[in-house]
Amino acid sequence: MKIAALQMVSGSQLQANLDQAQALLQQASQAGAELAVLPEYFCLMGQRETDKLALAEAHGSGPIQEFLAAAARQYGLWVVGDNEAAVLVAGNTPVAFELNDRSGQRWRVGLSVCYDLRFPELYRQLQADLLLVPAAFTHGTGQAHWELLLRARAIENLAYVAASAQGGQHDNGRQTWGQSMVIDPWGNVLAQRASGPGVVLADLDWARLQQVRQQLPALQHRRFHTPPCQP
Repeated sequence: MKIAALQMVSGSQLQANLDQAQALLQQASQAGAELAVLPEYFCLMGQRETDKLALAEAHGSGPIQEFLAAAARQYGLWVVGDNEAAVLVAGNTPVAFELNDRSGQRWRVGLSVCYDLRFPELYRQLQADLLLVPAAFTHGTGQAHWELLLRARAIENLAYVAASAQGGQHDNGRQTWGQSMVIDPWGNVLAQRASGPGVVLADLDWARLQQVRQQLPALQHRRFHTPPCQP
């Protein structure tokens, strides 16, 4: 399955951000991607943390969700987009979903956002084949920890990781780290983009995933188990 981690440099104007996202989604589709992941805050990087609350939508309706649904239909993609409804509120329910790729293979996909990356117990509970991490790491924390944490989550869970990031200088003065990447279950970086808007493409190999899990059956050797999250 080919996937795309989309890197953006979102600003404070909603329509400009949606236009940027649409161009990247189109590019991902034309390259043959089946799943595309937008970064955290893809629709707005406001002047203040509370600016995005003005764009908050009820679940299942609203122009941003309609944009995502229309793009998914138009480009034939599974599209994952983060649209936060509050400034900082902890989640309480791990979320995963399953998709069938074009070959008919069924993948379990675990969802997370940015700061979640620092909590390995969440990813263990997701019990996924592919872990998604849309994010907007600052330059300082990203330089120190971003790649290390992503590769650790891939290795610990013997899973693919697709991390889509904000990457550049934003019109609110914030600088984000970028380095969107896709990592394989052995911790190898398959594809990466340093900064600026763009599409990071990688092919996920189901046979390779199974080979790694058989070669290193750490998931079977765990002494402490938690039930998987519900899709």
